[in-house]
Order: sequence, then C-alpha cells, then structure tokens
Amino acid sequence: MFRDFMCELGYNPDDRSLELNTPQGIGNLSAKLVIEQHLGDAANQRGTLHAGNYSDFTGYHPVNPPPPQPLRDRERWQPQLMADGQPQVFLTAHWGVVKPFALTWGGQFRPPRPAGQRDTAFQEQACDLIQISECLTDEQKLIAEYWAGMHEDKHTDATATPLIPGYWCVPPSQLSRIGRYVSQKNKFKNANDIKMFFLLSNALLDASIAAWDSKTHYDYIRPVSLIRALFNEQEIEAWGGPCEGTKTINGDSWTPYMIGSPPFAEYVSGHSTFSRAVAEVLTNFCGNSTYGESVVFPPKSSKIEGRCTPQMEVTLTWRTFHEAADQAGMSRRYGGIHFEMGDMEGRELGKKVGLAVWNKACQYFNGELG
Repeated sequence: MFRDFMCELGYNPDDRSLELNTPQGIGNLSAKLVIEQHLGDAANQRGTLHAGNYSDFTGYHPVNPPPPQPLRDRERWQPQLMADGQPQVFLTAHWGVVKPFALTWGGQFRPPRPAGQRDTAFQEQACDLIQISECLTDEQKLIAEYWAGMHEDKHTDATATPLIPGYWCVPPSQLSRIGRYVSQKNKFKNANDIKMFFLLSNALLDASIAAWDSKTHYDYIRPVSLIRALFNEQEIEAWGGPCEGTKTINGDSWTPYMIGSPPFAEYVSGHSTFSRAVAEVLTNFCGNSTYGESVVFPPKSSKIEGRCTPQMEVTLTWRTFHEAADQAGMSRRYGGIHFEMGDMEGRELGKKVGLAVWNKACQYFNGELG
C-alpha cells in the first residue's frame, strides 16, 4: 500500500539513502533509528527469543482445555475451537512485558482483580450479558460490528484488508484512521502532524502493553465459556443467530452476537483501553474533545445479519472523542465479547495510560528530554 502510494507521488520507494540533507535520507534514518531502538524490547519481532515473529516466549499455557471438554477453572480463559477444529492459541501472551514508552512497566496501572466465583457479581455479569443479548436492537448490533472493524470500507482511507488473517480491522488500525480524520479536519501540517501521530502511536503501544499485562495476569474467562457453563441445561432468552431474533435456547448453546471470541483472555477489554487512551491524548493535543465524524448504515447493510439488519437506515455520530471511546467499550458488551467490569476497568486503564503518554510526550515537545 505504501509502495504504491509513494509511486503515485513520484517518489522512489527503493531509495535507501541516509543523507541528512535530503527528505528521503531523513525519513530512512528516522525509521532505521526507531527500529533499532525497539530491538530487544521483548516484542520478539524477529523471533529471536522463540521460533516465529512476535511469538510468545513466556511459556503461557491455558488452564482450561477447549470445548467440548468441561472447564477446570471457571475463572480462567478457555481457548475456543476455530473453523479448522484446532484450539485457539493465546495471541502474543508475552506482550505485557514489552518495553513501554511512558509506563515504567506493563503492570504500573494494573486494574483490581475481576469478579471471582465467590462474588455475587460473578454470575450477575453473565446474566447482564444474556439480557443484552435478549434485547439487542439494530443500532446496538451495528455498534458492535462497527467497532469490531467490520465497516471500515465506509472510510476511503481505511485499511483494505484485516491485519490479522481471519479477524476484522483491529483497534490500533481503526484509531489511526480516526487520527487521520482529525488531522484532515484540523488541517494539521508538518510539526502538528508529527506530534499528534507521535502521541497516538505511543498511546496505542502503551495501551496494548497495559491491557495484555492484565489479560495474562488474570487470565480471565470469556463470556461464551462462563455463560455456557453456568446455564448448562437451562433455558434462557437470547439472540438466536443471524436474523433469528430472540429465541428460547439452552444456555450451553449461547452464542455472542460477534459469534467468535478473540484468542486471548477477557479482562480487560482491549477496545476500551485503546480507545480511551487515544481519546485522552487527542483531547489534550487538540485542546478539546470535539470529534464530529458519523457513519450511515443503509437497510440490510449488516455484516452479520445482511438479510435483515438494519430494517431502517441507522446513523452513528460521535460528538466527542470520549463519546466514541465509551461506545467502543460498550460495543464489546453488545457483541457478547466482554463483561461490564472488563469494559469499565479497561476505560479507566486507558485513561491512566493516555495521560501518562501525554505527560511524557510533553517533555519531549518542551525540550526537557532529548
């Protein structure tokens, strides 16, 4: 994509010069220094610590076997079976130990533990998601789909294909596209663009590290596993599948609206953490939280329920960055991917990360660090 774009502009993408008196030399050298700076940051980007790029080297292994085997521990993550019948592998289980930008370490703002089996909230959180599933509106379904990256084709400058095979556009890509919208809307050029994307990219980096620290530390169960275990052989009212509406089903066959759960633990929500961190840095940089983008969904434009949803045109509008961030977090509850605590604690974690990144970046902007 970048190669084609450079060619369209008349630039040579094969120019590898490092001359500081040329734009391409400055760009190449800057990229080279960034790459070198992050070698050995524990991301394992070249597979030096273990076979395979970005592969886990911490020895993570799930406590629970995949279905249909029963849970050994109802508080811990259970890998689901993929389309090929193989169990999920926890995606980048080592990411919480990656060297951050502004945080002292991945667990600096680690949230409190999620609800345990002895807590009343343990079963209540499952009941809450069943009720959401039972009462899903067309707008809520589209909110779940939009923030899952299923409708990025509505934006002309969005990533054309999923960054992870088999998954939709991931939050860092989606939020970077929002950053481009903000840049264009505010007519940022040169220094302002550099500073804003410096903030944005580092907020996404530290948010990913903080979220994955929590995910691996607590290794918390996903709704699909807990609801099926708690309501096994019980009848519940819930979403019955694409264009099936609300139906009476057995609890052990409950399916989230997003159908497939991501290949890593639930707590905290990555969407909530990413989006709130970005909302904080953009608000501070722009001087206010004004966003203003909107998306229109024609009838029957759903990616999951294309035959029936929505019945009438639906428009999503975000007045502020924080409003968009809150909706992104809530979208995962509509989709049946996260519990309320995973969403809300993810938002709080993202807020702390975003403010830490802003404060650290300002030291660079003000010449206090070099």
